[in-house]
Amino acid sequence: MAYAVSSPGVKSNEPCYALNSITTNGLGLVNPEKVFSFCNELHSYLASAGIDGVKVGVQNILEHPGQAMVEE
Repeated sequence: MAYAVSSPGVKSNEPCYALNSITTNGLGLVNPEKVFSFCNELHSYLASAGIDGVKVGVQNILEHPGQAMVEE
């Protein structure tokens, strides 16, 4: 489990409930060596269920897994 560490600038300019959640509750990360398999299996499952589109939101938190994360 990893926990995001938000910068003062992000806190003041772009407050976000999703970011607040991952700083408190943590964020499970996919092993980089298995990310293709994870995405392929997830998308195959959704397609088999008849889902042809997914809304992705809260892209502003994507900077955090690559930056200040504290692992426990």
